[in-house]
Amino acid sequence: MNSAGDVSITPQNYVFDIDRTTAETGLRASFDTAAIAHSVTLQANHFNQSLDRGFNSGTAQLSNIYNPVARPWQDIPAPASVPKVSESELYGFSLADTLSMLDERVQLTVGARWQHIASENFNSTTGAVTSSSDEGVFTPLVGLVVKPWENVQSALDPARLELEITESVLFDDFSRASSILRHLKIARSKDRPGRWDRLFVAFLSPVFPFDKIKIDKSFVWMVQQNPQSAAIIRAVVGLGRDLSMHILAEGVETLDQLSFLRDGGCSTLQGYLIGRPYPIELYAKEVGKRAAGQSNVEAAEALAMRTGITGDQAQDLIDRLGDDPLALDEAARSLRASER
Repeated sequence: MNSAGDVSITPQNYVFDIDRTTAETGLRASFDTAAIAHSVTLQANHFNQSLDRGFNSGTAQLSNIYNPVARPWQDIPAPASVPKVSESELYGFSLADTLSMLDERVQLTVGARWQHIASENFNSTTGAVTSSSDEGVFTPLVGLVVKPWENVQSALDPARLELEITESVLFDDFSRASSILRHLKIARSKDRPGRWDRLFVAFLSPVFPFDKIKIDKSFVWMVQQNPQSAAIIRAVVGLGRDLSMHILAEGVETLDQLSFLRDGGCSTLQGYLIGRPYPIELYAKEVGKRAAGQSNVEAAEALAMRTGITGDQAQDLIDRLGDDPLALDEAARSLRASER
Protein backbone atom coordinates (compact mmCIF):
# COMPACT_ATOMS: atom_id res chain seq x y z
CA MET A 1 0.00 0.00 0.00
CA ASN A 2 1.31 3.45 -0.87
CA SER A 3 0.56 6.91 0.55
CA ALA A 4 -2.35 7.32 -1.89
CA GLY A 5 -4.05 4.25 -0.48
CA ASP A 6 -3.43 1.98 -3.48
CA VAL A 7 -3.27 -1.70 -2.52
CA SER A 8 -2.60 -4.99 -4.25
CA ILE A 9 -4.44 -8.02 -2.88
CA THR A 10 -3.76 -11.62 -3.89
CA PRO A 11 -6.45 -14.08 -2.70
CA GLN A 12 -5.20 -17.50 -1.58
CA ASN A 13 -6.64 -20.85 -0.52
CA TYR A 14 -4.62 -22.07 2.49
CA VAL A 15 -4.79 -25.55 4.00
CA PHE A 16 -3.36 -26.27 7.46
CA ASP A 17 -3.15 -29.80 8.87
CA ILE A 18 -1.98 -30.22 12.46
CA ASP A 19 -1.37 -33.76 13.70
CA ARG A 20 -0.87 -33.95 17.45
CA THR A 21 -0.44 -36.99 19.72
CA THR A 22 0.18 -37.16 23.46
CA ALA A 23 0.71 -39.99 25.91
CA GLU A 24 1.45 -40.22 29.61
CA THR A 25 1.86 -43.19 31.90
CA GLY A 26 3.14 -43.95 35.36
CA LEU A 27 3.77 -46.68 37.90
CA ARG A 28 3.85 -46.67 41.69
CA ALA A 29 5.22 -49.40 43.94
CA SER A 30 5.84 -49.87 47.65
CA PHE A 31 8.17 -52.39 49.26
CA ASP A 32 10.48 -52.82 52.24
CA THR A 33 14.19 -53.56 52.44
CA ALA A 34 15.10 -54.46 56.01
CA ALA A 35 14.05 -51.47 58.19
CA ILE A 36 13.59 -49.10 55.26
CA ALA A 37 10.24 -48.63 53.49
CA HIS A 38 10.34 -47.58 49.84
CA SER A 39 7.72 -45.72 47.81
CA VAL A 40 8.81 -45.64 44.17
CA THR A 41 7.21 -43.59 41.38
CA LEU A 42 8.06 -43.95 37.69
CA GLN A 43 6.52 -41.53 35.17
CA ALA A 44 6.87 -41.02 31.42
CA ASN A 45 5.26 -38.68 28.89
CA HIS A 46 5.46 -38.02 25.16
CA PHE A 47 4.21 -35.24 22.87
CA ASN A 48 4.48 -35.03 19.08
CA GLN A 49 3.12 -32.37 16.76
CA SER A 50 3.54 -31.92 13.00
CA LEU A 51 2.30 -29.06 10.82
CA ASP A 52 1.48 -29.53 7.13
CA ARG A 53 0.75 -26.45 5.07
CA GLY A 54 -0.07 -25.74 1.42
CA PHE A 55 -1.74 -23.02 -0.63
CA ASN A 56 -2.78 -21.91 -4.08
CA SER A 57 -2.73 -18.24 -5.12
CA GLY A 58 -5.15 -16.41 -7.37
CA THR A 59 -4.64 -13.30 -9.49
CA ALA A 60 -3.46 -10.09 -7.87
CA GLN A 61 -6.19 -7.44 -7.64
CA LEU A 62 -5.64 -3.68 -7.47
CA SER A 63 -7.85 -1.38 -5.41
CA ASN A 64 -7.76 1.68 -3.16
CA ILE A 65 -8.73 1.85 0.51
CA TYR A 66 -10.30 5.31 0.00
CA ASN A 67 -12.10 4.38 -3.24
CA PRO A 68 -12.59 0.62 -3.19
CA VAL A 69 -13.09 -1.08 -6.54
CA ALA A 70 -15.35 -4.12 -6.82
CA ARG A 71 -13.53 -7.14 -8.24
CA PRO A 72 -14.94 -10.43 -9.53
CA TRP A 73 -14.91 -13.46 -7.23
CA GLN A 74 -12.02 -15.87 -7.82
CA ASP A 75 -12.67 -19.57 -7.34
CA ILE A 76 -9.28 -20.80 -6.14
CA PRO A 77 -8.94 -24.58 -5.85
CA ALA A 78 -7.44 -26.21 -2.78
CA PRO A 79 -3.76 -27.13 -3.09
CA ALA A 80 -3.07 -30.60 -4.45
CA SER A 81 -0.03 -30.99 -2.19
CA VAL A 82 0.12 -30.13 1.51
CA PRO A 83 3.75 -30.75 2.58
CA LYS A 84 5.06 -30.98 6.11
CA VAL A 85 6.69 -27.71 7.23
CA SER A 86 7.53 -28.43 10.89
CA GLU A 87 7.61 -31.21 13.49
CA SER A 88 8.22 -31.09 17.24
CA GLU A 89 8.74 -33.91 19.74
CA LEU A 90 8.90 -33.64 23.52
CA TYR A 91 9.34 -36.53 25.95
CA GLY A 92 10.50 -37.10 29.49
CA PHE A 93 11.09 -39.73 32.15
CA SER A 94 11.23 -39.38 35.92
CA LEU A 95 12.01 -41.81 38.74
CA ALA A 96 11.78 -41.08 42.46
CA ASP A 97 12.10 -43.18 45.60
CA THR A 98 11.03 -42.06 49.08
CA LEU A 99 12.88 -44.00 51.77
CA SER A 100 11.14 -43.97 55.17
CA MET A 101 12.98 -44.92 58.36
CA LEU A 102 12.40 -44.90 62.11
CA ASP A 103 8.61 -45.23 61.83
CA GLU A 104 8.53 -42.54 59.10
CA ARG A 105 10.23 -39.97 61.33
CA VAL A 106 12.99 -39.68 58.72
CA GLN A 107 12.05 -39.64 55.03
CA LEU A 108 14.61 -39.22 52.26
CA THR A 109 13.46 -38.70 48.67
CA VAL A 110 15.92 -39.15 45.80
CA GLY A 111 15.13 -39.08 42.11
CA ALA A 112 15.91 -37.73 38.69
CA ARG A 113 14.15 -36.47 35.56
CA TRP A 114 15.21 -36.48 31.91
CA GLN A 115 13.54 -34.08 29.48
CA HIS A 116 14.13 -33.91 25.74
CA ILE A 117 12.91 -31.49 23.06
CA ALA A 118 13.49 -31.91 19.30
CA SER A 119 12.17 -29.60 16.59
CA GLU A 120 12.65 -29.43 12.81
CA ASN A 121 11.46 -26.99 10.11
CA PHE A 122 11.26 -28.07 6.47
CA ASN A 123 11.33 -26.39 3.08
CA SER A 124 7.81 -26.75 1.71
CA THR A 125 9.07 -27.30 -1.84
CA THR A 126 12.05 -29.66 -1.44
CA GLY A 127 11.32 -31.14 2.00
CA ALA A 128 14.85 -30.36 3.15
CA VAL A 129 15.47 -29.44 6.80
CA THR A 130 15.96 -25.67 7.07
CA SER A 131 16.51 -25.44 10.84
CA SER A 132 16.47 -27.79 13.79
CA SER A 133 16.98 -28.07 17.53
CA ASP A 134 17.70 -31.17 19.62
CA GLU A 135 18.28 -30.62 23.32
CA GLY A 136 17.94 -32.68 26.50
CA VAL A 137 18.52 -32.00 30.18
CA PHE A 138 18.94 -34.14 33.30
CA THR A 139 17.60 -32.82 36.63
CA PRO A 140 18.43 -34.50 39.96
CA LEU A 141 16.14 -34.41 42.99
CA VAL A 142 16.81 -34.83 46.70
CA GLY A 143 14.68 -33.99 49.73
CA LEU A 144 14.80 -34.76 53.44
CA VAL A 145 11.98 -34.66 56.01
CA VAL A 146 12.74 -35.11 59.72
CA LYS A 147 10.06 -35.38 62.41
CA PRO A 148 11.86 -35.08 65.76
CA TRP A 149 8.68 -35.74 67.75
CA GLU A 150 6.15 -38.47 67.11
CA ASN A 151 3.12 -36.16 66.98
CA VAL A 152 4.75 -33.03 65.57
CA GLN A 153 2.51 -33.19 62.53
CA SER A 154 -0.63 -32.94 64.70
CA ALA A 155 0.45 -30.16 67.06
CA LEU A 156 -2.25 -27.98 65.50
CA ASP A 157 -5.81 -29.13 65.95
CA PRO A 158 -7.01 -29.78 62.36
CA ALA A 159 -10.44 -28.39 63.27
CA ARG A 160 -8.83 -24.96 63.72
CA LEU A 161 -7.46 -24.91 60.17
CA GLU A 162 -9.76 -23.74 57.39
CA LEU A 163 -9.13 -24.16 53.67
CA GLU A 164 -10.80 -21.85 51.14
CA ILE A 165 -11.42 -23.42 47.73
CA THR A 166 -12.39 -21.72 44.47
CA GLU A 167 -14.35 -23.42 41.70
CA SER A 168 -11.31 -23.36 39.42
CA VAL A 169 -9.40 -25.55 41.89
CA LEU A 170 -12.24 -28.08 41.86
CA PHE A 171 -12.91 -28.35 38.18
CA ASP A 172 -9.44 -27.99 36.68
CA ASP A 173 -8.70 -31.48 38.03
CA PHE A 174 -11.97 -32.90 39.35
CA SER A 175 -10.78 -36.40 40.32
CA ARG A 176 -7.63 -35.21 42.11
CA ALA A 177 -9.48 -32.44 43.98
CA SER A 178 -12.23 -34.80 45.16
CA SER A 179 -9.66 -37.36 46.33
CA ILE A 180 -7.71 -34.78 48.35
CA LEU A 181 -10.82 -33.24 49.91
CA ARG A 182 -12.18 -36.60 51.04
CA HIS A 183 -9.00 -37.21 53.03
CA LEU A 184 -8.65 -33.76 54.61
CA LYS A 185 -9.71 -33.57 58.25
CA ILE A 186 -10.09 -29.78 58.29
CA ALA A 187 -12.83 -27.27 57.68
CA ARG A 188 -13.49 -26.61 53.99
CA SER A 189 -15.23 -23.56 52.57
CA LYS A 190 -16.50 -22.86 49.05
CA ASP A 191 -14.90 -19.50 48.35
CA ARG A 192 -16.63 -16.79 46.31
CA PRO A 193 -19.49 -18.13 44.23
CA GLY A 194 -18.61 -17.48 40.62
CA ARG A 195 -19.90 -19.67 37.79
CA TRP A 196 -23.32 -20.80 38.96
CA ASP A 197 -23.34 -24.10 37.02
CA ARG A 198 -20.13 -25.11 38.75
CA LEU A 199 -21.27 -23.71 42.10
CA PHE A 200 -24.38 -25.85 42.37
CA VAL A 201 -22.61 -28.98 41.15
CA ALA A 202 -19.99 -28.47 43.85
CA PHE A 203 -22.59 -27.99 46.58
CA LEU A 204 -24.80 -30.89 45.59
CA SER A 205 -22.03 -33.39 44.86
CA PRO A 206 -21.32 -35.72 47.81
CA VAL A 207 -17.59 -35.81 46.99
CA PHE A 208 -17.18 -32.19 48.15
CA PRO A 209 -18.12 -32.05 51.85
CA PHE A 210 -18.02 -28.29 52.35
CA ASP A 211 -18.56 -26.72 55.75
CA LYS A 212 -18.94 -23.08 54.75
CA ILE A 213 -20.00 -20.83 51.86
CA LYS A 214 -18.16 -17.52 51.40
CA ILE A 215 -20.01 -14.72 49.56
CA ASP A 216 -17.72 -12.50 47.50
CA LYS A 217 -17.50 -8.80 48.34
CA SER A 218 -18.55 -7.83 44.79
CA PHE A 219 -22.07 -9.07 45.59
CA VAL A 220 -22.11 -7.39 49.00
CA TRP A 221 -21.01 -4.00 47.65
CA MET A 222 -23.89 -3.93 45.13
CA VAL A 223 -26.62 -5.26 47.40
CA GLN A 224 -28.31 -1.82 47.76
CA GLN A 225 -27.98 -0.80 44.11
CA ASN A 226 -28.46 -4.06 42.21
CA PRO A 227 -31.53 -6.25 42.88
CA GLN A 228 -29.76 -9.17 41.20
CA SER A 229 -26.94 -9.06 43.75
CA ALA A 230 -29.48 -9.09 46.59
CA ALA A 231 -31.32 -12.03 45.00
CA ILE A 232 -28.09 -13.98 44.56
CA ILE A 233 -27.11 -13.44 48.20
CA ARG A 234 -30.54 -14.56 49.42
CA ALA A 235 -30.31 -17.66 47.22
CA VAL A 236 -26.84 -18.58 48.49
CA VAL A 237 -27.82 -18.00 52.13
CA GLY A 238 -30.95 -20.11 51.67
CA LEU A 239 -28.99 -22.88 49.99
CA GLY A 240 -26.41 -22.90 52.75
CA ARG A 241 -29.09 -22.95 55.43
CA ASP A 242 -30.87 -25.90 53.80
CA LEU A 243 -27.56 -27.78 53.53
CA SER A 244 -26.55 -26.89 57.13
CA MET A 245 -23.56 -24.86 55.97
CA HIS A 246 -22.00 -21.87 57.67
CA ILE A 247 -22.40 -18.61 55.66
CA LEU A 248 -19.72 -15.89 55.59
CA ALA A 249 -20.03 -12.60 53.69
CA GLU A 250 -16.95 -10.47 53.05
CA GLY A 251 -16.58 -6.80 52.18
CA VAL A 252 -19.12 -5.41 54.66
CA GLU A 253 -18.48 -1.66 54.83
CA THR A 254 -21.85 0.00 55.56
CA LEU A 255 -24.64 -0.38 58.09
CA ASP A 256 -27.14 -1.02 55.29
CA GLN A 257 -25.08 -3.97 54.09
CA LEU A 258 -24.80 -5.22 57.67
CA SER A 259 -28.55 -5.00 58.22
CA PHE A 260 -29.40 -6.74 54.94
CA LEU A 261 -27.03 -9.64 55.59
CA ARG A 262 -27.98 -10.06 59.24
CA ASP A 263 -31.71 -9.93 58.48
CA GLY A 264 -31.19 -12.41 55.63
CA GLY A 265 -29.63 -14.99 57.94
CA CYS A 266 -25.92 -14.62 57.11
CA SER A 267 -24.17 -16.00 60.18
CA THR A 268 -20.69 -14.42 59.86
CA LEU A 269 -19.57 -11.06 58.46
CA GLN A 270 -16.17 -9.73 57.46
CA GLY A 271 -15.15 -6.27 56.32
CA TYR A 272 -13.95 -2.81 57.32
CA LEU A 273 -17.20 -2.12 59.19
CA ILE A 274 -16.47 -5.09 61.46
CA GLY A 275 -12.74 -4.48 61.82
CA ARG A 276 -9.79 -3.30 59.77
CA PRO A 277 -6.56 -5.27 59.34
CA TYR A 278 -3.70 -4.51 61.73
CA PRO A 279 0.04 -5.24 61.71
CA ILE A 280 0.75 -8.79 62.85
CA GLU A 281 2.49 -7.52 65.99
CA LEU A 282 -0.69 -5.80 67.20
CA TYR A 283 -2.81 -8.74 66.14
CA ALA A 284 -0.65 -11.15 68.14
CA LYS A 285 -1.14 -8.99 71.24
CA GLU A 286 -4.87 -8.48 70.87
CA VAL A 287 -6.19 -11.75 69.43
CA GLY A 288 -8.59 -13.44 71.75
CA LYS A 289 -8.90 -10.51 74.16
CA ARG A 290 -12.15 -8.74 74.86
CA ALA A 291 -12.05 -5.12 73.75
CA ALA A 292 -11.62 -2.61 76.55
CA GLY A 293 -14.98 -1.58 77.98
CA GLN A 294 -16.88 -4.28 76.08
CA SER A 295 -19.89 -5.54 78.02
CA ASN A 296 -20.99 -9.15 78.34
CA VAL A 297 -23.88 -8.45 75.95
CA GLU A 298 -21.51 -7.00 73.34
CA ALA A 299 -19.11 -9.91 73.79
CA ALA A 300 -22.00 -12.36 73.34
CA GLU A 301 -23.10 -10.60 70.14
CA ALA A 302 -19.53 -10.80 68.80
CA LEU A 303 -19.30 -14.51 69.64
CA ALA A 304 -22.67 -15.20 68.01
CA MET A 305 -21.69 -13.31 64.87
CA ARG A 306 -18.33 -15.08 64.73
CA THR A 307 -19.56 -18.63 65.24
CA GLY A 308 -23.17 -18.68 64.03
CA ILE A 309 -24.83 -19.58 67.33
CA THR A 310 -27.70 -17.57 68.83
CA GLY A 311 -27.18 -14.61 71.14
CA ASP A 312 -28.69 -16.50 74.11
CA GLN A 313 -26.39 -19.45 73.47
CA ALA A 314 -23.38 -17.15 73.26
CA GLN A 315 -24.31 -15.40 76.51
CA ASP A 316 -24.71 -18.77 78.27
CA LEU A 317 -21.25 -19.89 77.09
CA ILE A 318 -19.62 -16.65 78.27
CA ASP A 319 -21.32 -16.97 81.67
CA ARG A 320 -20.01 -20.52 82.04
CA LEU A 321 -16.56 -20.30 80.39
CA GLY A 322 -15.49 -16.69 80.87
CA ASP A 323 -13.33 -14.82 78.33
CA ASP A 324 -11.17 -17.71 77.02
CA PRO A 325 -11.58 -17.32 73.20
CA LEU A 326 -10.34 -20.81 72.36
CA ALA A 327 -12.69 -22.45 74.82
CA LEU A 328 -15.61 -20.29 73.65
CA ASP A 329 -15.03 -21.04 69.96
CA GLU A 330 -14.63 -24.76 70.64
CA ALA A 331 -17.82 -24.87 72.69
CA ALA A 332 -19.74 -22.90 70.05
CA ARG A 333 -18.52 -25.23 67.31
CA SER A 334 -19.59 -28.28 69.31
CA LEU A 335 -22.97 -26.69 69.96
CA ARG A 336 -23.57 -26.04 66.28
CA ALA A 337 -22.50 -29.58 65.39
CA SER A 338 -24.96 -31.08 67.89
CA GLU A 339 -27.83 -29.09 66.36
CA ARG A 340 -27.28 -30.37 62.82
